[in-house]
Amino acid sequence: MAANASGENDISSVNINFYNVTLITVGVVVVFCSICLLVFLVRRNRSKGDKSSSASGQAKPRFRKRDKMIFYGKKMLRKVRDTRDDIYRKSRIKARQKVMLNFAK
Repeated sequence: MAANASGENDISSVNINFYNVTLITVGVVVVFCSICLLVFLVRRNRSKGDKSSSASGQAKPRFRKRDKMIFYGKKMLRKVRDTRDDIYRKSRIKARQKVMLNFAK
């Protein structure tokens, strides 16, 4: 009979341990899911806040693609014009120097 009583105690302690482990696991899963949900809601709320602030004009202005292309096109033309003018000036100066040297001879 003593073996029977200790056998029942072992089974009941295993059931209690399994019950405790199950409760702990469920608790951890619930806490993890609630944290994930909270992070998701905070991120979604922040992204909505950013869009509303840019629409009100507080953030950087938003340019259309056409405006960007015009801006970069003008920038490129300025660079080309400046380098072209530099080359023209240098060649003109060299031509003047040649004329002066020929005249000096």
